[in-house]
This record gives sequence, C-alpha cells and structure tokens, in this order.
Amino acid sequence: MQKLSELTKQTKTNAVIVAGDFNTPPSYPAYSFIQQRNITADILLNLERKIKARGADALLQNRVQRARKFVEQLEGAYQHDLYLNSAYYSVQNKEPEVTNLDEVQRSSEKPVPHPMCLDYIWFSPSSLKVTGVLALPDKEAVLRYTGLPSKLFPSDHLPLKAKFYFK
Repeated sequence: MQKLSELTKQTKTNAVIVAGDFNTPPSYPAYSFIQQRNITADILLNLERKIKARGADALLQNRVQRARKFVEQLEGAYQHDLYLNSAYYSVQNKEPEVTNLDEVQRSSEKPVPHPMCLDYIWFSPSSLKVTGVLALPDKEAVLRYTGLPSKLFPSDHLPLKAKFYFK
C-alpha cells in the first residue's frame, strides 16, 4: 500500500484501481486494513462475532488466535492514505459469495469444500465511479460443477470484472 501511495503521489493522479487475489475473506483484518486504512481492535471483534455465529471449529479458533496476536501487535502501527472502495461491494452492497474454493480439513474426516471470497477490485471513489460488475455464480453453482477449477470454471479463481468511468 505504501508503494502504491508513493506512485500516486509521483504521477499526481487520484485514479487508482487495484485488483487481484488478496488471499483474505472480507471478515479478516487485511480486508479491513485496505478498506479502513488502518488496523484496529474493532476488526478483530467483528471477526470473532462472525466466527461465533458460525459455530467455530478448531481450525477457525486457531485462525482467530493468530489474528488476535497479529492485530494486537499491529494496532495503530500500519496505516495508509489511499481511499479505496470495493467495486463489487459498491454495486451489490456485498462482496461476491465465492471467488475461490478451498478444501478445509476438519479433524480426521475427508476435506470439505469451503467457498470463499478472496479476490477484489479496489478503486479510488474520488476519481472513479463504478457502473457495473460481472455477475458471478453462487456457491451452490460452483459446488454443483465439482468446484474450482472444473470444466465450466477453468481456473481456481472466478474472474472479476468492473466497468468504471472518470468523474
């Protein structure tokens, strides 16, 4: 984020689009860092609430413990000055249900498919307006076609697309 911020200052542009696989669901601290421009304890509280509502298994509880240590160490230490919004959230009022399908090992059982949103298109709302995004299949459709990749979805991530115009 620091390099991107430096680049926008050097080029004197406010129009920024950052897209890709961020390897973080919307409920995790890295997503909140991009969106809120810093790391706070509120991020972790939100994550814990969501996990408790789902009925956390040992794997998720372990991830929360690691996230807690991460947030406690970094609270207030990292900030950025880019104002970025998610294109999908801006259009649909939510992130895609699934952009990637991972297998999660739960105890000694066979791994189970775990659909997640890990991919995003971030943009600077001061200079750009998003006018539309590519519709994505829901998680049931992805699972019905044996996950990702498959004959219907040839990559392990679904493609994202957004249309913008300059303000």
